[in-house]
Formats: sequence, structure tokens, C-alpha cells
Amino acid sequence: MAKISSGKLHQGYDSSMGFGIAIGDMISHIRSDMPSIPKFKRADLITTGTLHALAKVLKGEPKSAYMTKLYKPEVEEWQATLNAWFKQVRSKYTPEAAEQFQKNLDADFQTLLKYAKDKDERYWRAESQETFLKIRFKSHEEKEAAEIAAERLHPVKLGHALSKYLERCISDLHGDTPPSPSPAPNGEPWEPLRLSLGWSTDEEDVDNHSESTHLTTDSFRRFMIDPDDDTEITAYDIEDAVINYLKKHERSLLKTLDFDCESSLFCVGSTEPSSLATVAELLLRFSRDLELFESYWQPKKKK
Repeated sequence: MAKISSGKLHQGYDSSMGFGIAIGDMISHIRSDMPSIPKFKRADLITTGTLHALAKVLKGEPKSAYMTKLYKPEVEEWQATLNAWFKQVRSKYTPEAAEQFQKNLDADFQTLLKYAKDKDERYWRAESQETFLKIRFKSHEEKEAAEIAAERLHPVKLGHALSKYLERCISDLHGDTPPSPSPAPNGEPWEPLRLSLGWSTDEEDVDNHSESTHLTTDSFRRFMIDPDDDTEITAYDIEDAVINYLKKHERSLLKTLDFDCESSLFCVGSTEPSSLATVAELLLRFSRDLELFESYWQPKKKK
């Protein structure tokens, strides 16, 4: 395996994901705050601090902006909301401070708009309306015990048992039927991304007992980018996107993978299950972020 050639703390595959998650958390906090801001009469908001931190990160790390899920129409909505709020509380500032605050707010929004993507809201509106509730545990051991109990008493085939159990509790609490999943760009419900793992042994290599794991999926509708385009997404398109991504971010991993796709079945094998776990995680990211998928598929598509 090739040695890592960058000393930066966020340039590896996992570390870059961690950096992106931190940025995503800031965006999520701002999104969660926005509906309540028109009701606020106080002159000091957590939201403006979070927004300033996000602007500082984007300005200091412009090459990482591709990881952000910032969209111009949404950022413009944030700007209108915060400007309306500040207009109500401006009298609580000295004239000089109020003028400087407005300048700083405008500057931060100018930075956000610079790195925001101009994308149709059908790709992001549903996600932007999601909100989260933090659950506190007294210790890591207490959280781990809850996870083990959920896996034992309320097992699930896919996902995190404790999270799924808590979601059911919330559904039972308010007694309403959970809302339907957000529609796909073509207006139809999302097809779930089904990933399957299998194992095989090389019968001709009995002495070394060579075992291979393979990851497969035939769920391609999750990768449909443009509902008005009749172009069919095939396993080869997904293979191209995965390879292009790994070439840029984790080239050495490609040496451990053996792609064996057919048009209707994506299949990749490896003797290292951890490599397939990375591919599975990447497929999930692609299915949730069509813009990311398109950015790595498109170069191949145009050839």
C-alpha cells in the first residue's frame, strides 16, 4: 500500500469525511434554528455564531467547499430571515455596533453565497427540513449498554437498532402515521438502496483457502439525476463514478478491488472486507447526494 503523502489532518478518506461532517453539522444547526428566528426578540443568537464559524471555515478551506450542502436559494432565505430579525432588534445595539454587525452579517453571507451551489430545490428542500434531537448519556458505557439492549430486544436487518427503536417510540408517542418518504426527482417514492454481501472460496486454491467477499446491488433508480432525461443508469455508470472517486481520494484501495459488473448488476469483489465497506459507504453517499455522484460520473459520461 502506498504511503500517505499529505501531512494535512483532513486529506485522507476518513479524515476528509470527518471534516465534511463537521461542516454539515453547522449547516444542520442553522437549518434547525431558522423556523424559530422570526419569533426571537433577543439581540444575541447562537445562529449568527454558527453562521460566522461556517463562513470562516469555507473562506479558510475553499477547496473543501465541494463537500458542503449549501444551496443559493436556501442561503438567500437565511439571509432574508436574519435581516428581518436584526431589523427588529437593531435598537438594542449602539448605532456604531449595529452598523458593524450588519456589515459583518453581509460579509458572511457573501462568503456563503460564493460557495453555495445553484441547484433546484427538489434536490435539497426535503433534507433541509429535517431536524434532530440530541440524546444525552451519562457515559459511553451507558450508551453502549443501550445499543446492546436494542440489538438484543429490537433487532433490525439494516440500520442502527437503537436509533430505529427510538424512532418507533416517537411515532407511538404522537400516534400519527409517519410521513411518507420525500419523493424522488421524478415524483415517485425513493427506491431503497439494497446492498448485498456474499462470500466465495477459490476451489483451485485449497491450500491457501483464498476467500473473497463481493458486494452487489441492482438498485439504480436512487442514482437517477435528471427526471427529464431518459438516460438509463446502469451498473457501469456506478462503477465509473466509484473508480473516479477512488482514483482521486484513495487510489491504493483500487488495487484491492475486482469489479465484475453487468449492465443490470453492480458487483465488486475483494479479499479485504474493509475495502468493500468503504465502497458500500461511498454508494450510500452517492445515493444521498446526487450532485456528488454526478461530479464523478459525468467525466466518463461525456466521453
